[in-house]
Amino acid sequence: MNNLFICTTQYQLFNIINIINSYYVNEENNLIILGCISGLKQRLSNIASRTNLFSRIVKLDAGKIDSSLGGYLKSFIYIIHPGVFSNFIADRVFITGTEIYSRIIAFNCIKKNANTSLYYYEDGMASYTDVIDSLAYNRSNKILKTKYGFYLIQKCQGLFVYKPEFVISNPSNIELFRIPSVITGSDYAKKLMTYFDRDDNTKADKKFIFFDAFFQDTTDIANTKIIVSYITKILGSSLIVKPHPSCISKWEEDNIDIFKTTCSFEVFLLNHSFKRNVLLSAFSTACLLPKIVFDEEPIVILLYELYDNYPTKWRNGDLVYKRIQKYYLNQDFFLIPKSFQELNNILKKFL
Repeated sequence: MNNLFICTTQYQLFNIINIINSYYVNEENNLIILGCISGLKQRLSNIASRTNLFSRIVKLDAGKIDSSLGGYLKSFIYIIHPGVFSNFIADRVFITGTEIYSRIIAFNCIKKNANTSLYYYEDGMASYTDVIDSLAYNRSNKILKTKYGFYLIQKCQGLFVYKPEFVISNPSNIELFRIPSVITGSDYAKKLMTYFDRDDNTKADKKFIFFDAFFQDTTDIANTKIIVSYITKILGSSLIVKPHPSCISKWEEDNIDIFKTTCSFEVFLLNHSFKRNVLLSAFSTACLLPKIVFDEEPIVILLYELYDNYPTKWRNGDLVYKRIQKYYLNQDFFLIPKSFQELNNILKKFL
């Protein structure tokens, strides 16, 4: 069988590698890397080459992913000129369903070969909340249906995720496939480490780690500063901040200890257990990766209910966060404070 995987980020490639090693290691696997993030395309190609899992690796320039009018116009270039992808024939196509360019490739593969099977795979929280539900019928998918005559979800044969039990809605009854957990420090984890760019010198030597999110809304940014300042007064030197890669500079000027690593967090976790740490964030996926990918249960404190934009903007996450809490062996280690006073009590409890 001929499998075609499409990725834009390192986390997606990380998941593809785990899917192939678990299900398709003896089949022909091909990879398309979409250049949606500046400077990342070649690095992903280098990582993929090290694995020796792919018969063919193709890099495509697809442009920045966004939902603006300009972003959709760029997408239309590919819709109007589907010949760009005419050389790809596959028995199975694997996409995340979270960005438009890979969906266009999937449409063209299915149009060319009606027997092509489509699968979605893990790409963070969206895979558990709405990729196979409301996102499947959003504005861009409606546009694509007008062009191709069907919704992709109608062709989807399955969704690969680490924790099928966390998927909160599956109205089309899509088959859910489990990606096996990765055990930190295992022989398999050490094998994965040889593929990825990593930082062996960085240590998570503080008990409390705050993970920043990529906020663009000024209210969210201001709320984060207030919350971190409040936490710092309680925890002092026991706290370190892990900035979002795009926002490091805004923390360097605040005289706060910064957790810097040159590798992505899922790669860092391959050789560093966080069982004894307390992870804090508004709702960063990084806080959830130990449980989702590695089946470890550090203390997690999600702070999104303390933000002004809750619940108007972030309602969708509630169900999946509470689902994860339900599957914690000790549910007192997965906490969502509703007030600063409650946060104060929680922090002092674990200090």
